[in-house]
Amino acid sequence: MCYLPEMWHDFGVAVAGLAGALTGLLFVAVSIKSDVLAGSRSLASRAAQTLVLFMTPAISAVLLVKNPANIHKAEYFEFEGRDHWTCGTPGWEAVADHALEWAAKHARTSTPT
Repeated sequence: MCYLPEMWHDFGVAVAGLAGALTGLLFVAVSIKSDVLAGSRSLASRAAQTLVLFMTPAISAVLLVKNPANIHKAEYFEFEGRDHWTCGTPGWEAVADHALEWAAKHARTSTPT
């Protein structure tokens, strides 16, 4: 069976709504306890990681619902010995270079109609 975007529309709407609601709750919690987060690097880091955790499916779902006929390209690449907090650890430049090379390789040269 091939990919049928219309079959995923309701799922995309539900995921985007759920992720948006959770992100809103996170912002409320952060604003209420901003003084506590400001005093703890680990809690601030955890809040930032949670934001990424909530926003990734939200953005993916919005792309699915907004433009289902457009097939988006994605690939998985694992950097050995790196944790998930890429931007906060030494050697992040290699990850950024890989992402830029991948984006340039898969960039569109024209706007879809």
